[in-house]
Amino acid sequence: MNKKSCPRSWTRITLLALFCLSAVALHAATHDIKATACGTWDSAGNHTVGDYFTGFSIERPHDTASYFIFDLSSIKGKRVTDCNVTIEGTTDFTFTAVWAHHSPTHQFKVGITPMNPGKMTIAQITTGNHNPSIWKNAHSEQDLGYRWVADGLHKGARFDAFHYNHQRFQAAVNAGGQFAMFAVNRFSSGAKSEQYLWGQSHFAGAELVLHVTTSN
Repeated sequence: MNKKSCPRSWTRITLLALFCLSAVALHAATHDIKATACGTWDSAGNHTVGDYFTGFSIERPHDTASYFIFDLSSIKGKRVTDCNVTIEGTTDFTFTAVWAHHSPTHQFKVGITPMNPGKMTIAQITTGNHNPSIWKNAHSEQDLGYRWVADGLHKGARFDAFHYNHQRFQAAVNAGGQFAMFAVNRFSSGAKSEQYLWGQSHFAGAELVLHVTTSN
């Protein structure tokens, strides 16, 4: 090998690599998609519209999951590299479960799960009622991600929705159109009569945003 050619070769390779990285960076984009609707489903099959309550309380004794509807049409077919959800906090919350490995020990673990199109439809989620299978399917679905929160005042907090088996969300983006995500109670072991987050806050699209980063 001609030793004099090595620096030039490495220079060309380095420049080419930097060019490729720059091209990827130029095409990467973050898309903020506001929710078009939200509501809840509980384990007894009860459905409410316009609030996002997760957990259980004296007034709502059945374990309850929140749902949020997002229109993925604007990112249809794009390759997703990250995703999380902003869910506005409220002052209406109670945590009674104790998790010794966290400080403070009273925290609430919220899992973000995707709808399973093979088990539910947007129409069933948004307009149905008395259907326990909606909560059951949402709760049994593997989390896309989760977040621990220490209180209800988590303004601007983002909940991971891409860490586990994110191909499920990629399939939804490939299909485009309306898609539902659920916020489910993931830790209530040892909880007493109440363990809930968000409570009776009423829906406002500006408070619920899906943040999707794509590479194209």
